[in-house]
Amino acid sequence: MYFRHYLGVDDRPLTAAQLQEHLRRQMRHLHNSARLFDEGDEDEAVRLGTTVRILAHHTRTSHSLLKQMGVRDTLAWVDTGTYRDEVLKRQREWIEATHGPDSGLIVASTTPGEVGLATVETLDGVARYVAPLRTVRSVRSTFSVWWEKPLIETSSGATFNRRELVLAMSNKDGGAHVDPSVPAAYDDFVVDDMGVMWTEEPGDWMRDETPPGGWKRFAGNVAAVSMRQIAFEVEATIYRATELGVSGYLTLPVPPG
Repeated sequence: MYFRHYLGVDDRPLTAAQLQEHLRRQMRHLHNSARLFDEGDEDEAVRLGTTVRILAHHTRTSHSLLKQMGVRDTLAWVDTGTYRDEVLKRQREWIEATHGPDSGLIVASTTPGEVGLATVETLDGVARYVAPLRTVRSVRSTFSVWWEKPLIETSSGATFNRRELVLAMSNKDGGAHVDPSVPAAYDDFVVDDMGVMWTEEPGDWMRDETPPGGWKRFAGNVAAVSMRQIAFEVEATIYRATELGVSGYLTLPVPPG
């Protein structure tokens, strides 16, 4: 008895309707993983990364779904990030407004937590990294800026753009593959304190001093939280692009209690 192997023999391009259905499916995946993440399952971050990779990442061997639909590079991408050049610009403007344009003063130091996608929230006496979702201002960016511009900084001095974080989670950290090794910068970022720690002790404590109760790390995985915010940006971008014909609603965090 002989069997003929048909896979790959008569490949045919996907129709517009099939691509549309794939987009609806991926948006359902994104929405469901975002909901589970907001309910407390941070492991869903790697699934979010994998879905964003399917939608946006395009190479010779990896085909972005949105690129195949002809819209990836023309969409106005919702961008909630805080970038280093913006922070430095605001700091320079403050110095000039406060001390004059010829003061000679400069910004002497920077902190990784000043930039990126995550914010800090205190709940039940615990400070933790959270995804701000729609609570922060946003702008519209081109895809290349949104995907490639350096955004996240780590305490070790490494930087990540959205593409690098998405690919680290999806290709290295269990989204689509579990590699035997992961980039050191990403591994450090997962447990990073972003140059800031906190204390419940009252007083004017400096970082090089130790309060009686000691310094505490923020709760939450800052890499996972950043991935959740990227997923929010993707949802907002696609659902607001009426030409894509994808109806839906943006996921919101589940209220405590």
